[in-house]
This record gives sequence, C-alpha cells and structure tokens, in this order.
Amino acid sequence: MSGSILVISPKTRGIGGVAQHVSKLVELLRKRGFSVDVISCEKVFCLKRRGLANPSFILSSTIHAILNGKRYDVVHAHNVPSALAMRLARAGVRVLTLHGVFSEQVKSLHGGLYWRLSKLLEKRALGWADRVTDVSQQSYFYYRSRYGNGKLFHVPNAIDLKDLPSERKRLYEKQVVYVGRLSREKGVDLL
Repeated sequence: MSGSILVISPKTRGIGGVAQHVSKLVELLRKRGFSVDVISCEKVFCLKRRGLANPSFILSSTIHAILNGKRYDVVHAHNVPSALAMRLARAGVRVLTLHGVFSEQVKSLHGGLYWRLSKLLEKRALGWADRVTDVSQQSYFYYRSRYGNGKLFHVPNAIDLKDLPSERKRLYEKQVVYVGRLSREKGVDLL
C-alpha cells in the first residue's frame, strides 16, 4: 500500500486515550507503507495552560497545515480542536474522529463563553469533514441525534492484544478496574 496521510491531533504522546489511539494508528499506518505526517502539540506551538491549550493548538496547527502546502490523500483530524487545520489542509478526503462530546467536555471544564464557542466550532467541524467517526458509542448517539447525517460512523478504539501484559496480577478476590483519564468529566467520583 502507499498513500499520504496527515494526522492532526492535540496529543500523540502520553498516557491519555487520544494520544494512545493516535500514536498506535500512526505506527500501524507507517508499517503498512503509508507516508504519514503528524501535526500535534509535540510539533507545533501550544500553551500548556488551562483554557489556552486548545485555542493555541487550533491556531498553530492551522497555520502549520496552510504553510505546509503538501497535498495529502487523507487528512485525519482527532477531536474538534484539530478540525480547522483539517479543513484548510490540502486533501483528497477529510476524516474527523471524535473522542467524546467536545462541547460537553468544555462545558464541564470551562462553562460560559468557551462552551458557546465550542458548540459553534463543533457544528462547523462536523460539516467540514467528508467522514466523521466516533470512538464512543455514547457520543456517537449524541452527535447522531443532533446532526443525524449519513457521514457519521461509530468505530470503537482498537486494542492490539500484543500490547497487553501477558501475566495476570490479582490483588483482591473482586476488583474494579478503571482505564481512563482522571478528570472531572469522566465521572470517576461516581464509580
């Protein structure tokens, strides 16, 4: 196989779910012979301050995508903050993968003006993509009920079983395991 793909994601490294998803995707695409470029906070300017990380990524990733000038077969954006760069990059096909309901996350973290702006950006972002995938069934139904178009698909995160530890460690007879970011919108306090 061959082809060129631009992946745009705020994070491609670290323990977060989006970062893990994107890093594995890039690795597998390259193994299959695709030429993959990446725009992320690890490669462009991002302010690492609450309320400024996403806006600074939107600006810097978009500038980078425009100045890059390279034409890609596919531009694959992850999350709404990557969508403007996806929209303005030169591409044959534009894919947006959602990793939850962006505006609801913004509402729970920042509220007010940021939430209203995120709702507007979210609606536009879905319109800019040729295809929209969502890794969460819950957010897939949320977006489908609001935007209900035929270009939205639920595609769960894949797990490479080779990445899981082969030994089993049991601390107690009954266990509950949570895998996810420890942040308010995840609802771990209700677990």
